[in-house]
Amino acid sequence: MDMFSDIKKAVSEAVIAVAPDVHNVVFSFKTRREEGFGDYSTNVAFLLAEHMHLPPEDIAQDLAEHITKNLPTSVDHVDVAGKGFVNFFITDKAIYHALESFNPKNPELREKKTVILEYSSVNIAKPMHVGHLRATILGDVLANLHDYVGNRVIRWNHLGDWGTQFGKLIVAYKQWGNKKEVEKDPITQLLALYVRFHKEAENNPELEKQAREEFKKLEQHDKENMRLFKWFTKESMQVFEKTYRLLDVNFDVQKGESEYIDIAREAIGQLIKAGVAHESEGAIVVDCGNDMPPALLEKEDGSTLYLTRDLALLIYRASYKPDKVLYIVGSEQNLHFRQLAILASIWNNHNFDPHLPAPKHIAFGLVLGEDGKKLSTRDGRVVQAQELIDSFLSFANTTVREKHPSLSISDQKKIAQATGIGAIRYAMVKDDRTSNIKLNMEAAFSMKGNSATYLQYTYARLSGILNKISSHKKADASNLESSDMPLTKMVLQFHNAVTRSLDASSPHHLAEYCFDLANSANSFYERSPIVSDTDIKRRDARLLLVKKVKETLATGLAILGIETPETI
Repeated sequence: MDMFSDIKKAVSEAVIAVAPDVHNVVFSFKTRREEGFGDYSTNVAFLLAEHMHLPPEDIAQDLAEHITKNLPTSVDHVDVAGKGFVNFFITDKAIYHALESFNPKNPELREKKTVILEYSSVNIAKPMHVGHLRATILGDVLANLHDYVGNRVIRWNHLGDWGTQFGKLIVAYKQWGNKKEVEKDPITQLLALYVRFHKEAENNPELEKQAREEFKKLEQHDKENMRLFKWFTKESMQVFEKTYRLLDVNFDVQKGESEYIDIAREAIGQLIKAGVAHESEGAIVVDCGNDMPPALLEKEDGSTLYLTRDLALLIYRASYKPDKVLYIVGSEQNLHFRQLAILASIWNNHNFDPHLPAPKHIAFGLVLGEDGKKLSTRDGRVVQAQELIDSFLSFANTTVREKHPSLSISDQKKIAQATGIGAIRYAMVKDDRTSNIKLNMEAAFSMKGNSATYLQYTYARLSGILNKISSHKKADASNLESSDMPLTKMVLQFHNAVTRSLDASSPHHLAEYCFDLANSANSFYERSPIVSDTDIKRRDARLLLVKKVKETLATGLAILGIETPETI
């Protein structure tokens, strides 16, 4: 058992002793960086106070006394601070031993659960916008986190490929479309046809009727409409795949809403038969309670809705026997996913087959420009995902050419690709996922601020140190000095950062950790001589520390999907 596991076990045993009637208390730990406040701190006393109706300080004191009686060998002592935090002070010997054996590639815990993550969720025949971009990157990093702890991860791109908009698109293409133009620039041309339909429909309402008829024919698997529909999908996906390749994003499943129509209709039938769903003004609805509107499952014309198809998809996903189904979708869809969770609960309460996993909405905020408004071009048009990526890559290419003119064009492109994509990925995950984020190009590439470029620069700097000198002896970490201890402790907080990111489904905890680690590493390098150190034992110990920092930073950045080139 490792050092941190020893501490968690000691706290769990103390909780049982102090509060035997309180069960399933999920407590957390925080890394304390302030001098004199210990290496770890837990909030468990505050959680117990809610059940025991006692002051947290009193409970914390009882916990500390119990832990002291059975003190883990890695802990020097514990105390109580603030209004009820239990602090742990780790022995130097335990820290040195932990550093020597530390391997960031080996997770501290292995969950071994099946997790389905739905993200990106682009719409066929429409551009991928910056909201899709944030969902794509956020979902990819969360999938990497679950991969890291040993879960069976299913990366799922749920495509928006159904609805009356496709009837409109079919009408528009049949009247004004050009096959060669669509194949040359699919998304732009298909979107233009869709926009033209709405403009024409303002003066010709008959077009709306035609669109409904064409979509009805599509639902009935009309041969010509199905051919067009599949072609629109194929051409659109070729465009999206180029973006995914640039971002190094891959999916295990990519299926559209159209695949679940039959399941949706069967589900509606079961809910009606059970008396759960009922007719209201010609539509089929399910009551969701007093605090929200009814869930609309079928419109008056008999067509299904986004919510119905999501219920059908949840039924389909039950065959994977998932422990978790996570939906990485913008916060504006909160009501939708609250209703989906209610439908899933109703389904299970009526013992319908199959039993459905509980859907969990991982909501995120908007992507804004520096002015706090939606990203837009000079003419006011909203910036699309690929445009944003292209602008980051262009900035990176210019910067690399100016900084490394002697490098080959091939090497310049590799560095620019790593820094450009790294900058945009990091910008999308470095803040709490629930917050709106403001994109600033210069800040995203800053060599001094909280950016992927700064982290990549730190990695390259550490590599440079290790390339200058190598030790042939096994380093003894106990030869480190007290001034080296903060960075040593920082390295050992890696798994805690991973755990916090998983618990919150927000990678910003890991991003913050990587930034703090890079800051500590650069301060350490500026303060402590390494290559020129004549004290060989101390030099080798510090080389070991540099090596561990480099490996940890590389592992953290890999989870974030950011490359670590040797030159920046």
